[in-house]
Amino acid sequence: MADTGTIYDLFGFTHTGSKRPYNQDRILVQDKILDRQSYGLELQKSCQAFVADGVGGLPAGEKAARILLEGIQQSINGGPVSAGMLNRIFGELNQKLFAFGEAEPQSRGLATTLVGLFLDEEGELTLLNVGDSEAWLFRAGNLEKLTEDHVLDRDQPNSPITQYFGGKEDHLQVSYYPQFAYAEEEDIFLLCSDGLRKSLSESSISEILSHTQSLSAKGNQLLQDALEAGAPDNISVILIYVAQLPPIS
Repeated sequence: MADTGTIYDLFGFTHTGSKRPYNQDRILVQDKILDRQSYGLELQKSCQAFVADGVGGLPAGEKAARILLEGIQQSINGGPVSAGMLNRIFGELNQKLFAFGEAEPQSRGLATTLVGLFLDEEGELTLLNVGDSEAWLFRAGNLEKLTEDHVLDRDQPNSPITQYFGGKEDHLQVSYYPQFAYAEEEDIFLLCSDGLRKSLSESSISEILSHTQSLSAKGNQLLQDALEAGAPDNISVILIYVAQLPPIS
């Protein structure tokens, strides 16, 4: 491959799963928001990807996820980011969710988690999360969880989340992970709602990501295996493959 600079491939999907009547998840892949099906892009010079898992009852959760991702889409639009800028935007969007709930009493308390990743033209990354949606890194055959869940008890399955966008009170506290500063070539980043890990083990996910197949094939295999395992919750996944980074000067 010629030294043409950074190249990222992306593939994402969101699915109701096997048990839930509605999908409260939403994903943002570059500039496209999805509430169903899948979407992929190749040869991107930078990328932004977000997974939002709505909570707080139907249909309020899906509204919260949609409002949040639409706000991110309109406010950031692929531009350079900083923690200060993101905190300002997120604070404004959190207040927008409160206002929406007050205007529509049937949606009062609507809330959502968020996990997001930015990668720029040099491979520098910005990683963040709120709640229990997760980011993982598959590098050199090893799968590592990058984010920490904001839950009451990390050792207890389905423990209540302690940080989120919206709700009835302001519990927003965004976590950033500056220790993960740069991507490496052939990295695969995985962003997901907690529905994926309710269906598939870490070893199952790692095995799929290790296969020598396209990114979309890996994503489709994750979904197929999760559905075959019962998929008790909505499932959303975004995969980002670092195909090439700029040569070191």
